[in-house]
Amino acid sequence: MTVTPDQYRRAALEAVLHELHEVTCARACWEGGSAATGRVDAFSDIDLCIAAKLSDAAVIFDAVERGLGRIGTIAHSWHVEPAPFSGTAQRFYIPNDAPPYFALDCLVIEPSSTRALLERERHGEPVVYFDHGVDIAATPLDRAAHHDKLRKRRAQIAQSAPVYAMLARKELARGRVLEAFGFYQALIRAMIELHGMQARPERFDFGFRYVDTDFPADIKARIGHFAFVSNTSELASRVEEIDADITLLLKSAIPS
Repeated sequence: MTVTPDQYRRAALEAVLHELHEVTCARACWEGGSAATGRVDAFSDIDLCIAAKLSDAAVIFDAVERGLGRIGTIAHSWHVEPAPFSGTAQRFYIPNDAPPYFALDCLVIEPSSTRALLERERHGEPVVYFDHGVDIAATPLDRAAHHDKLRKRRAQIAQSAPVYAMLARKELARGRVLEAFGFYQALIRAMIELHGMQARPERFDFGFRYVDTDFPADIKARIGHFAFVSNTSELASRVEEIDADITLLLKSAIPS
């Protein structure tokens, strides 16, 4: 019988949760990602968060691997180092015989650090599977702190973008096209963040993530215009265009 992606996803989740329920150091477990934002489809991973002491991370990952072992074998695992942020440990698993593009993203996080992953405007509504006193629930974004972060990042872009543009031009003049392209990529990322400060201020720093759903068609088209470059001459032209775009974006008002 053919197993659909949804069936496989549910079976993998149930198997892992079965093992995690037996691990007393796991204080809480919830799903973020597409499940928390209402975007689950046939391509969705499982983004599993487990609140536990970081010293118990190895025990948690062992339990997750036993769970995946209940439905098959693991084709590949990635121990993410360095960790995405303080107080966390992360591993990705790609099981054998899983549907195409499926992975389990497992993050162990100190109970005292969970708020960073629970801001509703950034991460949606957590799907909580168990909670032993951690009180996992979506919390409102600290808008004052976030606005300060946005302003500081905007100031950093204002300082760094002219330098990246100059370095891209320099490497093009030297004939070092790949090095020029590296600096050009930094300009694209800066442009996306600046557009994000207008279109999705709560998640301005998400980079290319959710560009297709968070941005209006005209901005997506503009990003696409810069993202695909066919030759050296076109790259040189794009550097000038994106430098001008960033200058205009930096003149726009910061959202309140």
